[in-house]
Amino acid sequence: MAPEVSERPTGRVGGAAALGPGTDSTLCLPALPRGTVDRPRLRERLEAGVTGPLTLVSAPAGTGKTVLTSSWARRHPEDVRWLSLDDGDMAAPLWPRLVGALELGGAQVRLPDGVNEGNEPLPDALATTLAVRPHPVVLVLDCDAPLPADVAAGLDHLLRRSHERLRLVLLTRADPLLPLHRYRLAGTLTEIRTADLAFTPDEARVLLAAAGLDLSPVAADAVTARTQGWAAGLRLAALALATRAEPEQAVHDLRGDTGAVAEYLIAELLDSQSPEARQLLLDTSIADVLRPGLVEALAGPRAERDVALLAKGNVLIEELAERPGWFRYHALFRELLRAQLAYESPARLAPLHRAAATWLAGHDMVEDAVRHDAAAGAWDDAAWHVIDNLALGQVLVQQPPVLRDTLAALPADVEGVAPALVRAALALTAADDERCLNEVAQARELLAGARDGWTEAELAAECLTLAQASASSDAERALQAARAAAQLLDSAPRERLRAHPELPALIHSGDGAAQLLRGSLDLAAHAFTQGVHAGYAPGREAPVGSCLGHLALIAALRCQLRRATDLAAQTVALHQSANLHAEPNETAEIALAWVGMETYDLAGASRHTMRAAAASQGGGNDPLAATMLALVTSRVRHAHGDLVGALEVLDGARAAVPALPAWMQDELRLEQATLDLVGGRATRAVSVIEELADTANPAVALLRSRASLALGADTATPTVTGTATPLAVRVNSLLLDSHSHLTLGEEELARRAVERALLLAAPEHLRRPFREAPAEVRRLMRLDGDLLARHRWLGARGQRGYAHAPSRGHRAGEAMSSSPLSARLLEPLTPKEQEVLEHLAALEDTEEIAGAMFVSVNTVRTHVRNILRKFAVSRRNQAVRLARELNLLTAEDADRGLTPSG
Repeated sequence: MAPEVSERPTGRVGGAAALGPGTDSTLCLPALPRGTVDRPRLRERLEAGVTGPLTLVSAPAGTGKTVLTSSWARRHPEDVRWLSLDDGDMAAPLWPRLVGALELGGAQVRLPDGVNEGNEPLPDALATTLAVRPHPVVLVLDCDAPLPADVAAGLDHLLRRSHERLRLVLLTRADPLLPLHRYRLAGTLTEIRTADLAFTPDEARVLLAAAGLDLSPVAADAVTARTQGWAAGLRLAALALATRAEPEQAVHDLRGDTGAVAEYLIAELLDSQSPEARQLLLDTSIADVLRPGLVEALAGPRAERDVALLAKGNVLIEELAERPGWFRYHALFRELLRAQLAYESPARLAPLHRAAATWLAGHDMVEDAVRHDAAAGAWDDAAWHVIDNLALGQVLVQQPPVLRDTLAALPADVEGVAPALVRAALALTAADDERCLNEVAQARELLAGARDGWTEAELAAECLTLAQASASSDAERALQAARAAAQLLDSAPRERLRAHPELPALIHSGDGAAQLLRGSLDLAAHAFTQGVHAGYAPGREAPVGSCLGHLALIAALRCQLRRATDLAAQTVALHQSANLHAEPNETAEIALAWVGMETYDLAGASRHTMRAAAASQGGGNDPLAATMLALVTSRVRHAHGDLVGALEVLDGARAAVPALPAWMQDELRLEQATLDLVGGRATRAVSVIEELADTANPAVALLRSRASLALGADTATPTVTGTATPLAVRVNSLLLDSHSHLTLGEEELARRAVERALLLAAPEHLRRPFREAPAEVRRLMRLDGDLLARHRWLGARGQRGYAHAPSRGHRAGEAMSSSPLSARLLEPLTPKEQEVLEHLAALEDTEEIAGAMFVSVNTVRTHVRNILRKFAVSRRNQAVRLARELNLLTAEDADRGLTPSG
């Protein structure tokens, strides 16, 4: 006999007559709290879910499961039935209550003869009754306690036998014992879990506003972040903030271990656990992340499985999506657990922190290990974990300095090798050399009386010595420490070096810096290259960045301009990706400025020079960087006609760093002698040359020859131009030879020398020697159109007026006179006016020209007025157009403001 469906109401359990307060008398729905927020994204998930047989809303207490589903159900009063089950209901038969819930709204389930609400055949009979309904019915089961296994099995049977006429929405704090995997595989399960229920910032702002709080968007977002969107946390936070005179400031005081939040967490989550689960929660709460292995170290061999079960039971523990098997407590719940542990079992805190530190240090997580050691007051252990794990480099270079900040609290009275070494590292980062050396000396004394096998401590001592010696420009002591550290590296554990690549990178960087002090550029480049190959870990990029930057400087110094540009770009990219500092990278900017100067991109050279100067004001003490910055700044000023300023820069560099290595002093003196020759002070230049320490430097021979010519010699002494000679010296030597040939009237030999120089300079686009060559050589190039046609690169950046020079056999004056506009140039332009004209062609305004030329705005305006007067025009663009027609500007000059240069 088939069951029948009746429309008349009955008085069974769950009917309207049995409803208590706080429910909807029509649907038996829980009442909605004031300020309920409509959440369309989740409401749409429920709408989609009830098109299939099973929708599971599984999340911890206070996440808004009931409010969300009740709010949605109110939109469908004719189709939704609601049944709430608490602990007491689980002890009584479910089926009578379920039948009663289905009868709400006027539908009665009439059971076949012999079947009553206590019989086992009831689920089958109920399924048959539902299967013949014309429309599906939605049943919401709101469970405060886990469903018994037999009830879960009965519900599964009911869903499968009702021919999709029953749509079950199950609200639960723990996943039911239903075969969820089957429903997932069939695509008939919709799941809404903790992460889905978390309020978004926009939803949270609406909720807080509905609670009467007028918070700024920043403060509202801070509340959302602090509660992680947990619904109960947001409501409790709103209640707490509403009582504060200044809720904006009180936002940052929200905690899980005090007030209403703590009371809720204790009542709804902590006290509802078994004694064993409760202790597990307390013991593991000291860890920020519950990793496999660490959990067992804290709470015993079964702890990992038990934590996973608690997560499935939705106890405000979430599994990390990116690391399956790793878990994390909700921040507020973790605060509550830690406070409860400290209150109930204060004696357990230190042993638990020590156990965590030991496990973490054994798995190369030194930063976390030291934090737990510090919490336990185990400072000697903390220091040894740093030394044994080869993490000293992390203390020196990590950004942000998390490990260093933790160790900053290391008491001064903690004795031993490791504490002394850690204090030395902290002193070094604070630029306290004396304290650093004293602590290292103390550690060495203790090591001298210790047994063998302390490789890690000895390595740390050598690294600190190397870093301090390099920073203080003590090359010999630095090299000695570098050699000792390199030997100790060979016996260090490989797996720990892989976890801390910054340590070998630091050693190679220090070795390279020491080799630079000695002037051994090849050895320095080799050391820096090894440092780059050592690699880096996130947050510890500084040593590799330093190595790349110094390789860029060495390449620039050797006139390997393309390589310098590439290395500088790598340095900048690493610097920016690591967010090492807000200011520019000094070494990269100097290398780029050097390249700009040598390729005669004066605007680029000026820009990078200023950026490098700004970066060096942060307290850098790199001798090579200081020397090269002074040299390129001086050359930029010289290129802009400021000879006095160029010399002042060199004098200032020698005064600022009096202990510069001899070879760097020589570089500054060579530049000074060059400027003296340009300024017509040949005798003074010779005196400066005599002060040089390395008279075998090929650049010295070149400068002597130039001085000899300046003092009246007929020809220059031939210079060495072999492949071992620096490129700039070889090019300048050939140009000097060209000048000598011109002096003797040997124009063809002079032209050949220029051609050879151009061929040498072409691969690197080295333009400065040609732009600053003697006037006679520059005139030769201007008049030789064929020569410049073969080397168009010479005019692509900075060499204005060359690309469109007249062909060989025509004089500049002849080319000028052939133009009908020649009479319009009333008198020749001065070099400064020519330079201003070139900037005007680049569409630069007065302020930009002044900045590029290191002159005042008024000076630029004076030059512009003179240019307009000499061209007999009234507008700047007219002057530029006429200058181009007169071959005073190239086409590239005229277009430079519209297209990228070079």
